[in-house]
Amino acid sequence: MARPGSFAADDWPVPHEHGLATCHDNGKKLQAMKIFSCTVLAVAMLAMPSLAQTVKPPQVTWDWWRAGEIYKKGYTPGSQRDQKIASRYYRKAAEMGNDSAAYALAEMYENGIGVKQNYAEAIKWYREAANAGNKYAQFRVGWFYEQGLGVRKNMAEAARWYIRSAAKDNEWAYHMLGFMLADGNGVRKDLALARKYLEISVPRTNDDWGKWKLATLIRSQDPGRSRKLLREAAAAGNLEARKALRETRR
Repeated sequence: MARPGSFAADDWPVPHEHGLATCHDNGKKLQAMKIFSCTVLAVAMLAMPSLAQTVKPPQVTWDWWRAGEIYKKGYTPGSQRDQKIASRYYRKAAEMGNDSAAYALAEMYENGIGVKQNYAEAIKWYREAANAGNKYAQFRVGWFYEQGLGVRKNMAEAARWYIRSAAKDNEWAYHMLGFMLADGNGVRKDLALARKYLEISVPRTNDDWGKWKLATLIRSQDPGRSRKLLREAAAAGNLEARKALRETRR
């Protein structure tokens, strides 16, 4: 099963076109590699806080975020990855309300990259991003409540965050809610709604567990499709699906 709720680069908000992190060459925007190299000013601002005060949010938050991206991923020619420095820039942007930076910082705390692993700090920053409307962060807050990471396990609270994320069309939130509704875990059991949510998530996630669960829900109404889903899940290595297939052959 893929790690749910990961934040795809293509889904990040685009900085204001007149922000410090955007440069132009003969009236045309430079490609991403060159744009990232323009964030040298953000580096200077970290060393000279007074300089940062001359640039107003939100444009400056994207410069901090981009600087974090440079050090995290080594985007620019000759740049080196340094996760500790990346975390500093993400923190600066996150403290100024940048939800993408808050999400990136939360991931670092969750996985112990550039900072000491700390689930309490991770959910703190996920929550910051979630409250700003970031659907991926909303999912991660739900996941932390479901798993009891940095907070006391609370399935009802997990469901509330998944619902917020699903309202923004996060397929993994639909996936998790489908399971919770099917099992009555944290929410009132509702097989019809569980099926509805899994019908949304399965084609988009292609997750073997989602296929298995959906197959169990439609077994009596659509046995042919149920077996098809089980075969697909079994081919992906899902043991429950293999077991269910054996039972259908008896």
